[in-house]
Amino acid sequence: MEDEASRLPQNLKRQTVPSACYSCRRRKVKCDGRLPCSYCARRSLECSYESTLPNETLQQAKKRRYHEMERRIEGLEQLHDILARGNEARAVEVLRRMRRGDDMELLLDYARAGAGVDGSSLEQSQHSRRLFLKSLVESTASLEETTNAARTVVTIDRLYLPSVEAYQTLQHSVLQLDHLDGFLSETNSQRATGASAQQRAEDKSSGPLYWVPAHPWLVAVSDEETSHLLSMFLAYTNVCWRFVEVQPFLQALRSKDLGSQYCSPFLVNAMMALAYLYADIANSGDDDPEGAPHQNIRFHEEALRLWTLAGPEPSITNIQGLSILAVEHILQGKDQQGLDLLSAACELNNTLHLPVRLAEWSREDLVYYRARSCTWWMVVHLNLTCRMGLMIAGDAVDWNRAPEMADVLLEDLQYWIGYPFLDEPIPLQANFLFQQRCLFTRLLQQATTILTAHSLEADALSELVSASQALSAQLQEWYDAIPQEVFPITRAPPNIYDLHAQYHCVQAALYERSHMHLCALMQETEHDTEELAGSERARLRTHLRATALQHCYEGATVLRAFRKAHGLKCVSFVLLNHSVVGAFVCLNDMHTPPEGSTPRTGKGLESDQRTISALEEFFRIILATSGRWILSRGLAKMIYYTASKELRIELPASISDITEIMNNSSWHSSDLLQLSATFRPNWSMPYVRKDDDLGNYRMGDMLNDLMESSGHRDGAVEPRPSSSRVMAYDPVHD
Repeated sequence: MEDEASRLPQNLKRQTVPSACYSCRRRKVKCDGRLPCSYCARRSLECSYESTLPNETLQQAKKRRYHEMERRIEGLEQLHDILARGNEARAVEVLRRMRRGDDMELLLDYARAGAGVDGSSLEQSQHSRRLFLKSLVESTASLEETTNAARTVVTIDRLYLPSVEAYQTLQHSVLQLDHLDGFLSETNSQRATGASAQQRAEDKSSGPLYWVPAHPWLVAVSDEETSHLLSMFLAYTNVCWRFVEVQPFLQALRSKDLGSQYCSPFLVNAMMALAYLYADIANSGDDDPEGAPHQNIRFHEEALRLWTLAGPEPSITNIQGLSILAVEHILQGKDQQGLDLLSAACELNNTLHLPVRLAEWSREDLVYYRARSCTWWMVVHLNLTCRMGLMIAGDAVDWNRAPEMADVLLEDLQYWIGYPFLDEPIPLQANFLFQQRCLFTRLLQQATTILTAHSLEADALSELVSASQALSAQLQEWYDAIPQEVFPITRAPPNIYDLHAQYHCVQAALYERSHMHLCALMQETEHDTEELAGSERARLRTHLRATALQHCYEGATVLRAFRKAHGLKCVSFVLLNHSVVGAFVCLNDMHTPPEGSTPRTGKGLESDQRTISALEEFFRIILATSGRWILSRGLAKMIYYTASKELRIELPASISDITEIMNNSSWHSSDLLQLSATFRPNWSMPYVRKDDDLGNYRMGDMLNDLMESSGHRDGAVEPRPSSSRVMAYDPVHD
């Protein structure tokens, strides 16, 4: 009875089966309607049923299936025609969509849309990838995290990237990796469910820090765009360099007085040209065919036109405008033009009268004296910074004309707001820090003189090494005297990071240059019979390299703190300078010592890891700025080329992989053409060629050789086998 009761539901189930499985119908045997049925299960056959809809007979199901297959075949034939007869861009786009996982209907919708979207769709996809990679490298993520995320983006074919318009929600934020992961997940979730992408409303503030008029200073520019760009310029670029005094400049700008001493169309156009190199608005639209944003070109050309019309008239605004344009040219890889503009600014700075302060001066006189004094120091400091970075000697500074800033800039506490990325005010003693930078500028002039000196005489080389040691002690004394409560490296405005980084950069350069001189000196006197002198020089050389590395480690800590606090959307030229020098010092340390030389003693696993970690932090800065500045793309390629071809060392995977990804996705062969006249020195080549004259090894010359060499695509080179150590990324230091 129990067996019969248990069979009853099955008997009832068989009676409701609308059709037999495919195998039973073919063999004309009775089917029990299970999946798999008993017949197929006993014979290990594939058991399948014709799908039917409710209230659909078997014949109707077959007819429906026939029409579905007919439409599918038609679609496949259309896709075949597109791939076989369509243009290449359209065929590549169809294949990309297929590999991404688009179903047949989506592919057919694209096919029926016509050829009008072929090239633009592919270009839009490539542009979306470039924008995502740019956002990624400008985030607070470490180099290892950045490289891992970039690998995911370029290797997963079915990954949807946000549209160009979607990046508007990220423009005014300090980007973190978690934000980008969520942004990417949200985009793919919307595409998978067919939901429309809703832009997230993100009104972090009421608008720009400073609302200013565009007319009569600019042509065909809105007040909103002008206010946004100048607010960001004053918040980041100006707080680092102090190009203009903010209050007199804003007052003159708002007055619309073309005859003002503190504002001019030339100055405002120069500020807008440099601001566009930092603003996301310059990178949110379509790229030109070579991929480099040129939205700043209108301000750049208008500023040059106005300067040509004005002539060499000494004025505060002309000095400021020339200084700003010089930085803009150098960041665009035009060193010679930048130095020419900087020389013109220095000449006007020396020509324009510096009044002697009088007790009975009016308020207007005091405002002018303060603006003129700050402008004098700004130009001198900028000129020395650029020349030290390029290792090009300049004219001597007439320190007798230097204004005393203690009576000009009174101590006051200001609050800095990092518009448009940070809303929280941060206390800043701007005047005190500017006075400290003036003291540092005097030492910077001595450092530039020592670093750019070259002599083949043994006595002169020894004197250079001694002078470097003496200057290093003065720098250390100045640095230690700054109260740490006004000089933090966490939660600080960007000019504080600049001053820390520039100090460590100059120190590292002095010690590395001394090490370079000492190597040349030891080669000249390698047959010296005085063994004691040779031993002392070897110990000194060990000390020089170890101290240079220590300043690199401390400088990398400053850069890491800046990255975590501010992200890497607005990186100053000073941080880039330090990253270049520091990267080469680390590469030189990783380089297997030449035959016959004595390796640095005391090296162990910990020092190796610190060198690798510092190198990655320096490369992180260069990588982040490569999306905005052509100069940084050339620097990245020069460092990669030097390490793999000249030094023959194997870079960490985080550096080599991200270089390859950016080289294939974001950088272009035309970058090298634009950088062929760059003077940036290569700090490793003197060790390779056994010649301590840094002036013989410039980035422009190396990139020219790279373009002419065969077998290297777009500047990429394959690393040669190396016996040097290769360490994994050190997570302890990041």
